[in-house]
Amino acid sequence: MAKRTNTKWTLELVKAYYAEHGCEFISPAYKTMLDKYTFICPCGNEHTSRFESFYKHNKRCKQCAAKELSERRKLSKKTIVSKLKDRGFTYVNHYYVTSEVAKTDRRWLHIDYICDKGHLQEGKVYQGVVTSKYACTECIRVVVGDAKRLPIQKVKEILAEKGMELLSDDYVNNVTPINVNCVCGTPYSTTLSSIATGHRCGCGRRGENHWGFRVDMTDEERQDKRQYTEYGLWVKAVYTRDNHTCQKCGVRGGVALHAHHIYGYSRYEEVRTSLWNGVTLCEADHKLFHSLYGLRGFTAADFVEFMRDSHGQKRLHTVRDNLYTIQFLGE
Repeated sequence: MAKRTNTKWTLELVKAYYAEHGCEFISPAYKTMLDKYTFICPCGNEHTSRFESFYKHNKRCKQCAAKELSERRKLSKKTIVSKLKDRGFTYVNHYYVTSEVAKTDRRWLHIDYICDKGHLQEGKVYQGVVTSKYACTECIRVVVGDAKRLPIQKVKEILAEKGMELLSDDYVNNVTPINVNCVCGTPYSTTLSSIATGHRCGCGRRGENHWGFRVDMTDEERQDKRQYTEYGLWVKAVYTRDNHTCQKCGVRGGVALHAHHIYGYSRYEEVRTSLWNGVTLCEADHKLFHSLYGLRGFTAADFVEFMRDSHGQKRLHTVRDNLYTIQFLGE
């Protein structure tokens, strides 16, 4: 609507002018254009300003002004596509997101795109993508890894200084796991960066070095409670050999596992941590065995009979021929 010129403004004309622009003039009187008046913006907010600012500069409330400025600053899809193309990226989508931690309701331009290596990147801030040197989280890992990659001979020398031995045939970078022999002789998987900071397989935290070591317990008590290093390593070795699979029902994953002694723990002290004397059972089958044959008086023959029961006939062959050498100890 064309602006009025040489108009003598009255209260009625001012109210009509505000109404023509979607606002409601609520001040009780009108004096001059340089005085401040209160009106209700189309967004519902009350705002006070000079009539001159409203008339000549189209000034509204702060919320409306911010929204209008934001709309003017919005980039077109053509501009976004062009900027990404300059970086070698392929445009997928763009949208505006309000930050949950920002103190204002400003909306930030986020984009989805495919980098020049084919990696899909989603929800990235546009300004960071077009200005940063590396704009792909997948590619930056490779770049950092390449920058820190060492010759395999150098890796072996570093491990030798730590008293360790490299078991892997190749080395990718500092953050890719490699197989090594620990200073204690235990093979395990870790990264070169972890080794450089002094990490080991856990041998430095076992036994008396463990934070939870009970100095008030005797060795006999540790044996009775099964709280000693050799026993823990035996349990892990049994699980590993059996592929963390119950040797009775064949279940793997989703259940608690127990390392069962074929020859009872309390009666045969000399084979408590012999690998052949252990077998992996799920919690249900372990409880079933002891409910049938007792907690202390069972024999290796009882275990053989237990494996024949129900669906254990076929697995018994595997247990006897492939996994265990059950040595009858004069029961």
